[in-house]
Amino acid sequence: MIVFTGGQILTMDSEQKYVEAVVIKEGHIVAVGDRSLLKAYPDAKIHSLKDRVLLPAFIDSHNHLSSLGCFFPTWANLIGLTEKESALEKIRMQARKKSGKGWITGHNPCNTTSGLKSLDIEY
Repeated sequence: MIVFTGGQILTMDSEQKYVEAVVIKEGHIVAVGDRSLLKAYPDAKIHSLKDRVLLPAFIDSHNHLSSLGCFFPTWANLIGLTEKESALEKIRMQARKKSGKGWITGHNPCNTTSGLKSLDIEY
């Protein structure tokens, strides 16, 4: 059993957004509340958050593994490209690989808005 305390613990509960301690037993949250919880679990290992934030209850099981094998090889890889001309060249290369009509798809573009107006005008 382990108790996390000593930081901001966000619960995502609108009634009690932040708590001072969270108790974990066998991988499950068994209690949340103020530091008085420590008395109820005297044998628990105490882990200090050192003023950091803990977000219990977030589990990221969001995967699109099929995309890696099925789609990514046919998409234009735009990772790290920040210049419009570089991105357009990657898209042109992908278009040359396609036979016939259909969508040309790119993945992981730079998340900036610079140059969007010129793309709208040109395309």
